[in-house]
Amino acid sequence: MHKIMVLFLGICLLLCFACNKSAAVPATEANTPKPYEYAGESRVMAWHNPAYEKLEYAEGSDLRVWVSNKSDPDREYTYYGTVHWVENQGNHIFSLLCLPSDYDGTQKYPLLMMVHGYNSTFHEYDYFTNFLTESGYAVLYFDFRGGHASQGLSDGKLIEMSYDTKLSDIRAMTDFASELEMVDSSKLIFVGHSQGGMMGMITACDDNLKERFLGMLLFAPGAGHATYLDEFGSLDNLPDSYTILTEKVGRDFLYSAVKYEQIVWNKLCDYAKPVKIWIGDADEIIPTQTAIDLAAAFGENASYEIVPGGYHDFRSDVLPSLMPDSIIPFLDSLL
Repeated sequence: MHKIMVLFLGICLLLCFACNKSAAVPATEANTPKPYEYAGESRVMAWHNPAYEKLEYAEGSDLRVWVSNKSDPDREYTYYGTVHWVENQGNHIFSLLCLPSDYDGTQKYPLLMMVHGYNSTFHEYDYFTNFLTESGYAVLYFDFRGGHASQGLSDGKLIEMSYDTKLSDIRAMTDFASELEMVDSSKLIFVGHSQGGMMGMITACDDNLKERFLGMLLFAPGAGHATYLDEFGSLDNLPDSYTILTEKVGRDFLYSAVKYEQIVWNKLCDYAKPVKIWIGDADEIIPTQTAIDLAAAFGENASYEIVPGGYHDFRSDVLPSLMPDSIIPFLDSLL
């Protein structure tokens, strides 16, 4: 028995030595982790969207949206739009087209493409709708693929969303809008809030898209993503997931955010169309200076306005008051 125990211990020592020796072997090309390869638009995003099974979200349905306002019940109202599903990269984008009430099947209207922010939906702009349609504009809302962690109506998941998937969605929606019979395709206007404002800047730098819009209206546009490099040191160190405002995004988002941050600050000056930036003086997310700097980066065709009492999400209380004297006049000036 004693000899057996000695033999067993000897085998264990040999195994430990072999393991330690193996761990000390220098890294080779075969066992070295490969650099992160960014998938970009080739990423496949898909899930079974429960909205497909609801009649009110069926293609061509007239969707009624009821807008409530706890602080001012007099501003509660309803608006209507027609549901359209737009295919993109094998997935589907939910969109809602709202038209002026005088539409009789013959008119062509200028169209506002409404681009929502991070972890949000088209409902960001509920309070805009009636102001805009009554002013003679067609309004196209849509949810980005993976645009919200749980409430978006388009396919995709937030963890798979990136600025490249969003840019791809904007291309798809621009093509869709241009083919609508009630839309004057020569009069498309980009409207973006927060991260949707960042998408406006990316669109302004995209050679295939920037000429398709007459101008841009950006509310509290987000920027400053280069700080991810400060936090993680290099692109190779980006984590697989990262929490932004309580929800997780993936590595693709971080990578694309850094990439486009570098692009927009260098190329915004090439955008020759008018741009108007609104920023609230009480914005708790985007510094006022960011709006000032972005307007300067766009150049002489851009301007900004600091809105007293405006928070980052100031649509329900402040923006309606801006409509008649500021927002509608700017939009009209683009036509």
